[in-house]
Amino acid sequence: TLFRSIQFSIESSGEKAIIRDFENRWKQSQDLSKPLEDFANYFEREIQRNFESGGSGFGGWKRRKKAYSHPILQKTRKMQKGFRHTTRSQEVEFSNSASYFKFHQLGTRKLPVRKMWGVREMDWQELRQNIQKYLFEESR
Repeated sequence: TLFRSIQFSIESSGEKAIIRDFENRWKQSQDLSKPLEDFANYFEREIQRNFESGGSGFGGWKRRKKAYSHPILQKTRKMQKGFRHTTRSQEVEFSNSASYFKFHQLGTRKLPVRKMWGVREMDWQELRQNIQKYLFEESR
């Protein structure tokens, strides 16, 4: 599950009423599924880019000891295609259907860590921007 506190700061040289209205909309918002879904789609594209780049999006993947004809983690593409998300009103959950996903993501004594996903600062910024944009559009 992807969850972390999101904080916004509002600065304006304009009316305090505008700032107060935005803050009230944030507090009253019960359904953030639209910006969360937008973020989830963005994040799944980032995961796919990570596979295409050999893991460079999340720290890089250690090379294999033996040479193979297929790129790392892409023989069957089961893990690459196995990412799914579920969006609810206040959260988005990511999962992977491959039973061996966790061993590659976290590593084992014999298998190096090959992160397929992780939340970077740029991803948090994308999420914050999606929510801010949504709240601004809702306030119109």
